[in-house]
Amino acid sequence: MWRVIPYMPNQTFAVQADSMEFINGEYFSSEKFKTDLKVANCVVFHSLFLSSLQKLLVLSRIPKQVPIVWRGWGYDYYSILQANGLRLLLPETYSLTKSLGVSKRELVKQFPGKLLNAAAKKSARQFISKFLNGMISKTSGQFVNNTFIARVNYFSCCVPDDFAALQKALPHFKAQFLPLNYYSTEDVFLRGDNLQDLTGDDILLGNSATPTNNHIEGMRALSKLGIYGRKVIVPLSYGDMKYQEKIIQAGYELLGDSFVPLTKYMPLSEYNQTISNCGNYIMNHIRQQAIGNISSALLRGGKVFLRPENPIYKYYTRMGVILFPFSDDTTIADLDRPLNKDDASKNKEIMMSMWSREQGLKNVKAILQLGK
Repeated sequence: MWRVIPYMPNQTFAVQADSMEFINGEYFSSEKFKTDLKVANCVVFHSLFLSSLQKLLVLSRIPKQVPIVWRGWGYDYYSILQANGLRLLLPETYSLTKSLGVSKRELVKQFPGKLLNAAAKKSARQFISKFLNGMISKTSGQFVNNTFIARVNYFSCCVPDDFAALQKALPHFKAQFLPLNYYSTEDVFLRGDNLQDLTGDDILLGNSATPTNNHIEGMRALSKLGIYGRKVIVPLSYGDMKYQEKIIQAGYELLGDSFVPLTKYMPLSEYNQTISNCGNYIMNHIRQQAIGNISSALLRGGKVFLRPENPIYKYYTRMGVILFPFSDDTTIADLDRPLNKDDASKNKEIMMSMWSREQGLKNVKAILQLGK
């Protein structure tokens, strides 16, 4: 069964099904949650979005024999990695975010953050005993968070390298890694019209108007290469709009007429047509981000440049994927050199194997066996 907490008025991302129900923050203190737990083999949290009160409710109500799966979304665990010294921003981007007043917490959010705290606090306190309320008042949020994380039995994310980093950052985190895909090549990566191979000279830079793209450094590096006649297409349709404004200004200053910002959502077929000549994908993230864009490009024969410290670069190259390092040392020859047919075919085969619908269903079926 699925229980979905909406954060937008129109839930276009979720298709109503017989086993799915929209809920709110009151769910965790409700009889409905108690009833659901009676028939649940395991509980899967798609992102760790719970408030401290909700974590305590969950800990008190989920039986110890019922496994908890945490499917990380990035925003919910990169703040932990940041607190342990991970640097997500390059110097110029860091200075820009400081001037805009962007907090560390906002750097790792990938969707609107007003999930459920306001609705949950009032309701939760009505259901929690005086003893539990007293314990909450004496217990730091960090202690509650550590206690909850220690209760997690299985963890899933896009790349195992993030799991390894979390294990180092959290000594009390004893979960096992369990793959769980949200997407497949058939249903997401190769969806839409106008899906010809990416073999042109243009460049796609980044995936959103978020500082972790490190746009400034990426555009400055490209500005030194002599990319005349090429388009540098920069998707900026979602994220931080103040940051978007600054990136658009810097883009025209650094790249001139080559700079093409995408600031509005567009139909998938139109987007595919817009980027169809982008044979070079450059993702200047330090963190794992834009794995959908990256995987889609590889499936369509594109050349993908990533920072070597990016967990996706490490993971995909271990799996045999042909990627290219992006840094200040990247040359115009690196962009001009086409990806040979054998390497392009190899990338496609690896992506089809890793992200096929069949593999995704196997992963889901493995989770269904938990707790039995």
